[in-house]
Amino acid sequence: MFPIRDARGRTIAFGGRVLGDDKPKYLNSPETPVFHKGSELYGLFEARKSSNKLARLLIVEGYMDVIALAQMNIRYAVATLGTATSGAHLTRLFRMVPEVVFCFDGDKAGRTAAWRALEATLPQMEDGRQVRFLFLPEGEDPDTLVRKVGQEAFEALIDNATPLEQFFFDKLGSDLDLDSHQGRGKLRELAQPLVTQLPEGVFALLMREQLAHRLGIGVDALNGLIDKAAESRNQTQHSPNGDTPPPNRPYQGYGDSGSRSEPHEHAGGYSNPQQGDAGYGYNPQKDARSGGQTGYRGTGQRSWQNQPRIAAAPLIKRAPSSLKAIQLLLGNPEIALDSECDIVPLAQSSDTTTTVLAKLIEMVRNDPHIDTYALLGYCAGTEFYSELTQLLRQEKITPVEGTGNEFAEIVDRLLLKIEQEQKIAKMREELARKRSELLQSTPVIDVFSEGDAAETDPRAGAGEVSAAESDEWARSAPLTEPPPFMEFGDDHSDSLGDDNRS
Repeated sequence: MFPIRDARGRTIAFGGRVLGDDKPKYLNSPETPVFHKGSELYGLFEARKSSNKLARLLIVEGYMDVIALAQMNIRYAVATLGTATSGAHLTRLFRMVPEVVFCFDGDKAGRTAAWRALEATLPQMEDGRQVRFLFLPEGEDPDTLVRKVGQEAFEALIDNATPLEQFFFDKLGSDLDLDSHQGRGKLRELAQPLVTQLPEGVFALLMREQLAHRLGIGVDALNGLIDKAAESRNQTQHSPNGDTPPPNRPYQGYGDSGSRSEPHEHAGGYSNPQQGDAGYGYNPQKDARSGGQTGYRGTGQRSWQNQPRIAAAPLIKRAPSSLKAIQLLLGNPEIALDSECDIVPLAQSSDTTTTVLAKLIEMVRNDPHIDTYALLGYCAGTEFYSELTQLLRQEKITPVEGTGNEFAEIVDRLLLKIEQEQKIAKMREELARKRSELLQSTPVIDVFSEGDAAETDPRAGAGEVSAAESDEWARSAPLTEPPPFMEFGDDHSDSLGDDNRS
C-alpha cells in the first residue's frame, strides 16, 4: 500500500499494488471531494521536495517504477493513477518544468499509449517547452532496467529519448508509401488536423515546414490547404444546402441508403432561423402525415420529418458566491494565507455561508498546516453541506494558479456587498430618527379641545375677528404635515409615505 499525496504533501488517498499476477494490478482509493485520480500524479510531491530547481519530469506507468527510480537516485519520476496522461496533467507539469519525458514499453501497447500522450501534448507545445518519448526494450520496465544498467546509463537513455516531432512523423508515416502521391496525400490528411492544434509560435511553424518538406510542397501551399480546410469547415457549419440539419437540432435522420446516419458534427445553427435568407432552405411546415408536427425539409435529399423534439436542457442553479469561495478554500487552503481581507465583516454577516467562510479563513490563518479534512469536517452539519459536497465533485474549470485570484475577487465582492448593506441600514436608521424628531417638534391643532386651542390660536377668547386677521393667522399657522426631506429609489423605499399621510 502506498500513500498518495497531493502537491502540498497531504495524504489524500492510497494505492495498492498486487504481489503476483492477480488482477487488478493496481487499485486506488475511490474518488472523494479531495481526490481525483484524473488530475493527481503519484510522486509529484516527492519530486518537488527533492530539488528546488527541477529541470524535467519523467512520466512512468506505475508506483513501483517511481519507487525503483527513486532508490537509484532518479528522483524526478511521477506516475499517473491508472489513467492516460491528460491535458490537465501536462498543464500542471509545465508550470513546474520546461521538459517532460514519457517512458513507455517498446511494444505495440506502449506505443499506442505514447501516441495518446502525444495527442494530449500538442495543444500544450508552446515555444520553450520540450517533450520526448523513451521506449524501453521489450520485456523491460523502468524498475528492472534501471537496476540492470544503473543510474548513469538509464539517464543517458533519457537524454537521448525521441523528440516529439520525430515520433510524430515516424508514427504517421510508418504505414505509408511516401514515395507515392497517394501516400503523401494520406500523410497530409492525417497530419493536418494535428498540427493545427499547436499553439502559434516557432515550433508550430517548424512543424509545418517539416510536414511540407515530407509532402514535397512549399510551406505557402500547405498553409493555403490548411486555410482552405478551415474555411470549408466554417461553411459547413452554416451550409445553405439541405445536408445541414435544422438549427439547434442534431441530425438523426436516414441517408439515401436507409442506414442510420451519424449525428452531424455541426449541430448548431441560426439563433432566429425564421429571419434568415430563404435561400438557406429552412422551411418549417405543418405535415398532415405527422399529425401537425412541425417538420423540416431542406433542398437536399435528406429529411428530418417526424423527428422528435429535443427537450430543453434544465437550468443549472448557480452556487452562491460564498459557497464557491468555500469550495476554492477547501481545495487550496493556502489561498487564505495570501488573502489579507478583514474577516470581521464576514463573521458578522447575516448569511450563514458567509460566516462559515470567515471561520474557515480564521482556522487556516491560525494553523497554516491544517488539512482539507479538518476544514470539511467543520462544514459538516451545516445547512449547505450537501450542496457543498456536490460542488466539490464537479469538474474544476479554474486552473490551480487562478484559484487565489478568484478567491480574492469573491471575498472582495462579499465585503463590498456587506458594506453596502450596512450603509443602507444606517441610512434607514437616520431616516427613522429624523422622521421621529420632525413629528415630535410639529404641533397639531386639536379642534375639540378649547384649552389647547387657546394656547395655539391667538384668536381664542378674543371674540369676533375680521376676515383679514383670519387670513393672516392661517398663513402664519404651523404646518401639520412635514415636507419630505429625503428620497430613495425602489431598492431603499420604506413606509415614509404612509406616515406622512397619517
